[in-house]
Amino acid sequence: MDAHAYRQVLSVSVGDDHYLLRRGITQLISETPGLRLAGEAASGEEAIRLARALRPARVLVGLR
Repeated sequence: MDAHAYRQVLSVSVGDDHYLLRRGITQLISETPGLRLAGEAASGEEAIRLARALRPARVLVGLR
């Protein structure tokens, strides 16, 4: 059996108020084997709500 068949997929949620940065990161996640985009948010409050609702394995949030 293929060694990659047992690889887990890591779910990731992204939160950033800069649209182009957020889109670039979500695009990279979507195209990376082993990663799954769980959701994206345009504000910190929305990122927290998404993380609580979707329970991704990782949350990337841009902070000022």
